[in-house]
Amino acid sequence: MTTELSVPAEPAGAEGHHRATALCVVCESYDDPQRFPRLTGARDQMTVIAERLRELGFAVRVIGATEDPDLETFRRERDAWIADWEEKGGNRPALILWSGHGVLADGEELRMVLRDLALSGTPSQQRKQLREQSVTAENLVDTALASGADQTLLFVDTCHAGAVLADGVRTALAHIEESTLPEGRAKWLGVMASCGKDEPSEGYGPLLRAVSEVLADGPRTNDYLTTWSTHNQHVGGGDLLSAVWTRWEEDGQRPEQVTVGHEEGLPRFPNPRSDPGAPAALVEHLVLAARGVGHKEEGWFFTGRRRVLAQIVDWMTEPAPGLFLVTGPAGCGKSAVLGRIATLADPRRREETQAAGALRDGDPDPGVRDRRSFAAVHLRGLDPVRAAAELAAQLRLGEPVNVDAFKAELGQLPKPPVLVLDGLDEVPAEHTQNVIEQLVFPLSRMVPVLVGSRERAFRGRLADGETLPQALTRLVGAETLTVDLEDEPDTRTDIAGYVRRRCEAAGIDGADIGDALALQATEAGGGFLFARLVSGFVISRWRESVRQGGGAPDSGALLAGLPDSVEGAFEEDLRSGEVRVRDDGTRLPGAARDLLTALAWAAG
Repeated sequence: MTTELSVPAEPAGAEGHHRATALCVVCESYDDPQRFPRLTGARDQMTVIAERLRELGFAVRVIGATEDPDLETFRRERDAWIADWEEKGGNRPALILWSGHGVLADGEELRMVLRDLALSGTPSQQRKQLREQSVTAENLVDTALASGADQTLLFVDTCHAGAVLADGVRTALAHIEESTLPEGRAKWLGVMASCGKDEPSEGYGPLLRAVSEVLADGPRTNDYLTTWSTHNQHVGGGDLLSAVWTRWEEDGQRPEQVTVGHEEGLPRFPNPRSDPGAPAALVEHLVLAARGVGHKEEGWFFTGRRRVLAQIVDWMTEPAPGLFLVTGPAGCGKSAVLGRIATLADPRRREETQAAGALRDGDPDPGVRDRRSFAAVHLRGLDPVRAAAELAAQLRLGEPVNVDAFKAELGQLPKPPVLVLDGLDEVPAEHTQNVIEQLVFPLSRMVPVLVGSRERAFRGRLADGETLPQALTRLVGAETLTVDLEDEPDTRTDIAGYVRRRCEAAGIDGADIGDALALQATEAGGGFLFARLVSGFVISRWRESVRQGGGAPDSGALLAGLPDSVEGAFEEDLRSGEVRVRDDGTRLPGAARDLLTALAWAAG
């Protein structure tokens, strides 16, 4: 009735232990088929998951692999799984998956059903049978926590599965309060249910289908996610939960989840996307900025900024420790400058740039960089450890447990690499100080570090009467250079050239439009961001006029009534975007604004 899959998780010559453990419970057919119909395909679904877990290095025990289990079998195999991981697991992560029928006892408590449950007699007798011959949510959470794992994840795919959440939280809190762990360790439990407490679940197992897809290929997204980089060996339990949402396809129900405890710093689950041999991938944010386009836009339109780019290229020629800060207000093109350097240094992106004709005569060029001599990361949303992990992955270093471990490996490289850190001012407020003091400043004393950030990230570190360059020299203790893009003399000319290229790519004479938008962008503020947004509106106007048979409008008509500020451009972008329509035909023109407002308030 049981199958145990045991395959070493690490490559030959590693420690020889499994990276995590999994208990998979599946019951497809029941002795009372009228009350509990067959769940066709449940066993096959769990078999696929178990095989994938084995490939990822899990020690897997499947209860119900060949025959549907009764309660006695479940208890025996559960206890064997607990004992095995207590002995061999070393507090590494545990995963439990349950697929089968579930019923509510007295309308409140979830009872998970196994093959031999057959209810008969009076209602009171049936309640007694249900209590004695089924598995409670509390039993399942106890199983998870008894394994000795510090990080445990539980997926329950049954009817009324949401009832497991309340019992799971109560049980987990009690367990955590009773636990006494050494310093540096902590308990964490995540539970995801396939539906709400009062809902039935679809019989094909929508939750486990989504889990299976995550285990095969991570989250469904076109965005670059640092956590899921192919160079990271592990992901957290919370990352797996978030990924399941991206794979969810069932319209009739939605999963529910709860987490308890502290996850940071715990042993982690194997990353399904991990590929130590994969080439380094340049952060998509920097690529888009270097192309001068927004999300889903096509083309390569980077223009100008030759003076500051030449300074950076000269600075990179002699790879001495130090800090080069590119600063300026929002929208001025900091990310574009750093992205330009990064794309030209990356072999694949450089080829794309050249194929698009975007590397022109006279453009400052850092040249292609060896994969262990250059790394770039967008700091938005990262803490110091995650930023260090992303840099380490690109430099082909081991995944660091902390920033000090990364610095130690960095110091062993034969040649100091150039590190690009964009968006320092976009680091979460609670991590900004640590990123600066643990990452930016110490790294600048070891290797060349190119940073893009507004000045606000450093304001609290300026002494009375001190300029930013003076403060950075004092704080870093190595060579520092600062360029403020707002002070660049060629900004208006560069913006005009950028707008002209965008218009010409769409078949529009962009000379007058470029001059007009460049004037607005430099006088009213907003810089290249304003120019990108408003030139997009111009192109849309031109295309719509041609589509409706009105011919190609002149520049005066295209420029009339356009937003005159970046705030106005954002308003127009929201107004002219797609309108959400509900299934009943109700139009929600303010849906995007409502969502963004809520997100802005949530972010503070």
